[in-house]
Amino acid sequence: MLCLFRNARLSPMFHFLASLISWGTVLYWLYFSFIHKSFLENVFAGKALMVDLLLGLPVVLVFAIVIYAFLYWSIKLLVILLFPHTIIHINTNLDEESDDFLDAAEMEHPKKSDDLSHKV
Repeated sequence: MLCLFRNARLSPMFHFLASLISWGTVLYWLYFSFIHKSFLENVFAGKALMVDLLLGLPVVLVFAIVIYAFLYWSIKLLVILLFPHTIIHINTNLDEESDDFLDAAEMEHPKKSDDLSHKV
């Protein structure tokens, strides 16, 4: 299941809907934390403490990223489970590509460990 989750993309329609739902929720979270809880008003009025600025602001922004990722991946998982015919499989040959990359790198830069063994 993890391999299917990692090697699958959503169809363009589901990707658009998942992104729209995720971004909408993130924007609502930012609105709630900045406007509704009057964080910006307190910052501009000088009522915010240094702790609010140093700890509160980064936590609010990081939580927005967590909300987006959680919702997008949850929607992706639901689409894989409920509508498996709509996913686009990605053909990945990472093992072959990494072996080719390592072979090319070794040919380009040969190991110099043999030179050091003669000096000892």
